[in-house]
Amino acid sequence: MSFTPELFRTMPPVQYGATMTDPFTGIIIPKEPLAHVEWRKKLVKSASMSLPLQRALRKAAATSPIFFINAFVWTYLQKKIDETGKDKSKQGSGTHVPFNTWKVQDDAIRELCDAIDNGQHALMHKSRDMGATWLVLAVFQWYWQFRPNTTFLEISRKEKLVDHRGNMDSLFEKHRYMLRWQPAWLRPKNVVDREMHLENRDSGTTIEGESTNENAGQASRKTAVFVDEAARIRELENIDLALADTSPCLIYNSTPQGPNTYFTKLYRQFKAGTREGKFIILPFWMHPDKGRNAAVEKDANGNDIIASDWTKLEATKRSTRNMAQNVYGEHGKAGDMFFDADEIERHMKAYAVEPLSVGNIKWRNELTEEAKLGVVRRQAVEEVVYIENGGWKPWRLWVPLIDGRPKQDTRYVFGIDVAVGSGASNSVISVLDNDTNMIVAKFYDAFTSPEDLAEEVAKAQVFFGGRKPARIVFEKNGPGLSFGKKIVHKLNLPNVYYQEVVDGKSKTKTQKWGWHSSDAKKEILLRDYREALKLGTIINPSKEALTEALDYVYNDKGKIDPGLSVGEDSDSGTALHGDHVIADALLLVGRAGLPSKETDQPHAPPKNSPGWRRERRQQRLRERHAWAK
Repeated sequence: MSFTPELFRTMPPVQYGATMTDPFTGIIIPKEPLAHVEWRKKLVKSASMSLPLQRALRKAAATSPIFFINAFVWTYLQKKIDETGKDKSKQGSGTHVPFNTWKVQDDAIRELCDAIDNGQHALMHKSRDMGATWLVLAVFQWYWQFRPNTTFLEISRKEKLVDHRGNMDSLFEKHRYMLRWQPAWLRPKNVVDREMHLENRDSGTTIEGESTNENAGQASRKTAVFVDEAARIRELENIDLALADTSPCLIYNSTPQGPNTYFTKLYRQFKAGTREGKFIILPFWMHPDKGRNAAVEKDANGNDIIASDWTKLEATKRSTRNMAQNVYGEHGKAGDMFFDADEIERHMKAYAVEPLSVGNIKWRNELTEEAKLGVVRRQAVEEVVYIENGGWKPWRLWVPLIDGRPKQDTRYVFGIDVAVGSGASNSVISVLDNDTNMIVAKFYDAFTSPEDLAEEVAKAQVFFGGRKPARIVFEKNGPGLSFGKKIVHKLNLPNVYYQEVVDGKSKTKTQKWGWHSSDAKKEILLRDYREALKLGTIINPSKEALTEALDYVYNDKGKIDPGLSVGEDSDSGTALHGDHVIADALLLVGRAGLPSKETDQPHAPPKNSPGWRRERRQQRLRERHAWAK
């Protein structure tokens, strides 16, 4: 683990006593919570009646970021830790809390200011909920208010996490909050507040925001740049390169998200000193509540571990991986499971069931290639039939059929992993009901060629139907290339996924079909899928697919491998190559941007087609039935 007993011994949980002395001004700041609040009240009340005191306090705030934060900055908290180490929610006025800094935070403030003033990079490696984001924003706020002609850029992984008015999870709303809670005489008088742009015209300072893309920050020059939740940003390597000419001070902040992220690469560089800059550590035991009674103890396996009242309670609620990453700052190592076994077990217990039916989707009659094109073009469902429990049975269905088909008032997504068909690994089609988040069907077979798999997809798209033809997304690498050529150029299937290029706030669809993977993109995809299983935004009823996820591990190069189950032969058709998991994860790519059920329009068959005539007949029957009543 990163936050080891050795680190604990060299960095013990030192906290302030009743007071601390501000190193910049010499002002004594009370640290006990009630005394701190009373001190603030007295300062603000006295200053409201004294212009000389206002000037003195403004000068002190401009001199010291520590005094400014402790005297005038508030934070918004929705949970607290009681004296037993238990998390409890905060509500109402209790969510507004004076920023009463801990010793480790004051040390970080000085390091951050030194990095900004002297043009150095910084990496903040932390446990979860150590106030690091608020800390960096408060430091930027101090420069913005008191250091003329400084400019800052703040980056997070989603636009709404950068600036979303009314949402305290966003960076800019935290700035607005810090401004609102300051006394009027301290706030800048001439402020421009636009989306992702906060300007102090009194001092000529600006804070700008940007969501992640590989060109982030390229067109600007900044005093410092803050990249929040860095380990969760898929474009981080490109962003790091793009920011090289933007600012001499790049500040990266995150908890770890696995050994193959670019943030982990940066962490190793900063820790080893191969990248110059500030290496700022915020372990959980430096939190005055989380670190209460922290000590080195033996775990169940006899290994040394740092334990506190809080960690002992958290260990009963969190998975081993969650504790490792979010509490102990573990980046992961070779052999570590990628998917959390506890989370997979919970998902399996909640949702894994046997399919309602197994069978095969067939053309109703022998069709020429030209006739198949016509069926696809018209989405002529009468030309496709599902045969249950007969002969070859590659399809598993977890939904009942109505008039021989799955329900039609939804949108379907196909996630496809293509194998060569030699028997070494399965080709898999996973089918998602986008409205219910449930995987409702799967095709898998180890001897289906890419070209034959393309026909399976064509038949399935007609069979499943829905409000519009199913979105098709597949991994283009390897055999996916010949599969893609057939579905795009020969079968002309509708709604195939095309790659997108992100430029600023817009996305542009390219002419490149299929999802092209790399080690980094695959890890990000699998990380998103892992989160989707945890949150229930993907519900997977397939025991085979969930079991396969447990075989994913980090190899000795920090990359993710699916591995093999014990006793399995890599040349057999049952060897694990991650086929189910990739197909299931690609559903997230395919569903991105799909409209909601409320805004989606039904897929109407072309006029005069068999489907159109059938709907007309059904409508006339309904009208006659209603008239007879």
